[in-house]
Amino acid sequence: MWQEIKQGFLAGKQVEVLVQNVKLLLKAPDANVKLKEYKPLAKPMGLVSLGRHIAVAELPGVGAIIGWIPGKLKSKDLFVGKTRKGLGLKN
Repeated sequence: MWQEIKQGFLAGKQVEVLVQNVKLLLKAPDANVKLKEYKPLAKPMGLVSLGRHIAVAELPGVGAIIGWIPGKLKSKDLFVGKTRKGLGLKN
């Protein structure tokens, strides 16, 4: 088991690897198939909203920054629209 920060977008990346592996196993259940391996982020990053216009960000190679600049990085809907679109749902 690996140690990695718990974030939704990382869970999505883990699921992508899982789905690829299940598909490989379903295509050739008896074959010795090389499964994909999930590779966690080398350096953690995160973005936390502190209101409508301000956020704090932890970025690899930059460090922590707070204010309206990271607030612009975080979308106004807190990435809900992007997540719904990725799931095939209407906004």
